[in-house]
Amino acid sequence: MLDRNTVRWCVKDHRVGDILENDTLDGAVEEYLDGIGTVGDTGHPETLEQKLRDLGEIVVECWVRHETKARPPLVAATLVEDILDRHFEEQASPDDGYAYHVTPAMIEAAKGFIAVMLHEFVPWTMTIDRARNVKVNALVWVLEHRPHWLKAD
Repeated sequence: MLDRNTVRWCVKDHRVGDILENDTLDGAVEEYLDGIGTVGDTGHPETLEQKLRDLGEIVVECWVRHETKARPPLVAATLVEDILDRHFEEQASPDDGYAYHVTPAMIEAAKGFIAVMLHEFVPWTMTIDRARNVKVNALVWVLEHRPHWLKAD
């Protein structure tokens, strides 16, 4: 579970169009480098060391969890309609063409619920902290953290 001090380290993997994320900087780098392999895209054998040299620097982004003031606009009538759509669509009155009607009492109840929810709920988000982003040289990282990866070369 994420807590108030959560930091996530993310690397954009353009090879598969995905963002890899991890709790640690080294974990994010390792996850990214894990897919490098030992055969190049052209099908010609090349060493892992050469692939790491060609890769150069990996940009690892730092994402930080924090409280936000942003709150989605909540409209009482829409909330009631969403609940009716989701839970009572099949039980609507055949006398009204299987339609349901939002009543003033439902809207008032929804307004009260929304007020309590907005008072009680603390919204959180994650944003990038560019000042903490890191550029990691792929070959240097492997030499320092996973030198056994290069032993097979």
